[in-house]
Amino acid sequence: MVEAKKIRIAEDDLKGAAKFDLEAGDYEGKILSVKDHLSASDNEGWVWEIEVKGVTFKMWTMFTKNSKWKMIEVMKALKIEVSEGDVSFDPNEYIGAYIGVELDKEEDSEYLNIVKTFPTVGKTKVEDKDEIPF
Repeated sequence: MVEAKKIRIAEDDLKGAAKFDLEAGDYEGKILSVKDHLSASDNEGWVWEIEVKGVTFKMWTMFTKNSKWKMIEVMKALKIEVSEGDVSFDPNEYIGAYIGVELDKEEDSEYLNIVKTFPTVGKTKVEDKDEIPF
């Protein structure tokens, strides 16, 4: 049997509570923040917070050889030219930028996650939703 707990619910918690009407598919997301991340295996990377229709999703990009493909995908989605060699990339410059995201449920999960990123129409938000190509 579990114990009863007091749970503090703030106004911010309630703001997005009724907005979760998303289904798997392609959306325009807004980058809210990017923070340093250190995995349990001591691998460095970044954790991104991306808002899609009022819901905040987290996405991790790591700097390991086997995970670098995801960082390259994000850079291309942000329209950064990627070439062989050392590349300087400051994700702070992209906070507030819009990025295309594909949401889907991972295997054996009931929750949506960002599974892919891609470029949007432009660097600014598309006001007319009929102009969104996805």
